Amino acid sequence: MINKTIGHTLLDVSLLMMNVILYIPRLFMSILTREDSVKYTLPLFFSIIAFSFYPTYQYDLFRIYNNYHSYISTNEYQYTRDFLLYSLFFIGSKLGLKANFLVFFSCYLIYFASLKVLFDYKDIKHIKTLDYFLLFIIFILSIPIIQYTGIRFSSALAFLLLSLNYYFLEQKKKSIFFLFLSIFSHIALIIIIPILFVSQKIRVMNFSRSTQIIFIMIMFFIGLFPSIITENAIFLIDKINNLMGWSFISVSTYISGEWGVGRLTELNSTGQLVANFKTYSLCLLLFLFCFIVPRKLQLFNSYIFLVGFVFLFQQYATFFDRYSQVCVIYIIVMTLYIPKTRIYYCYILSLTFFLFCIRSIEVKDSIDFLFTSYSSIYKHSLINVILEVFS
Repeated sequence: MINKTIGHTLLDVSLLMMNVILYIPRLFMSILTREDSVKYTLPLFFSIIAFSFYPTYQYDLFRIYNNYHSYISTNEYQYTRDFLLYSLFFIGSKLGLKANFLVFFSCYLIYFASLKVLFDYKDIKHIKTLDYFLLFIIFILSIPIIQYTGIRFSSALAFLLLSLNYYFLEQKKKSIFFLFLSIFSHIALIIIIPILFVSQKIRVMNFSRSTQIIFIMIMFFIGLFPSIITENAIFLIDKINNLMGWSFISVSTYISGEWGVGRLTELNSTGQLVANFKTYSLCLLLFLFCFIVPRKLQLFNSYIFLVGFVFLFQQYATFFDRYSQVCVIYIIVMTLYIPKTRIYYCYILSLTFFLFCIRSIEVKDSIDFLFTSYSSIYKHSLINVILEVFS
């Protein structure tokens, strides 16, 4: 089996070395036959394409590229809380790599982590074809189209995926290791630690499902009134920042500013409609998932608390976007381990439809940038990436 996987991987890499288009027929074949090689080569395919993404100032990647060039020139690093990015800057500068290697790394990591979780599932070779394709589609669609442009948070999600995967595989040391890697990649993931701690303490109290559902609903209704949350959040964050001795969390940016509760007011009526559709459709799906998960399933309690936290900050754009994505990560991992009932299929189909709609909206919103970056996709190959990144 290992030799067969190596052979398939080498064949796919050879095709990708020449041109990404040549790999596409092999890609479909490897997906259909559930080859292990797909978890190595499909991320490579996406990474080769991502390498040519040209970010504008709207993207975090634009600022990261500028900071990378600044780091090479002045040796000054601005993202003091995110150690993984610093490590990448250091390695890239020592090897003389172009900034594009950052997005190549980020893209490969997030898709590899997602597919590794899927193919690590012990029954992946034996489940029904319908189940396999639904899971494969969800694991791919769970990742936003250009998630990789956020390097830091994208990498953090990838490591969290691996952490949850090893938790279910009962390899706790690896799970803890990757959890800390996710926090070192993006400090926002530190919220997972108190959630896990509290959920483990509460678990022994064995609250009923109805009590857990009521808790989530209360958090949702409180979240509808951001003025209450903002006042208390500012007070709490000021205490945290004073304790840390520096602006650990920016109130003006993530709470009251353009990436917080003020984000929606900056959009036109169509933008607000789309944003509300995304927010409340996802809230509904996060809520409904609570009904199909067995209460005894590992991490269910931490999922309940995480959803409660997300619902509480539903009006805060960055908080909601980031932590709802963490909830989706929880969902796709737990779907592997829940009974395949009629309710399960209804939920999975609904989730697939929602994710497809959201990814379609993302493509529409980024179509100009995507066209500029990928209008010459027939020229993309792994050999061109290697030559360019070292040029």
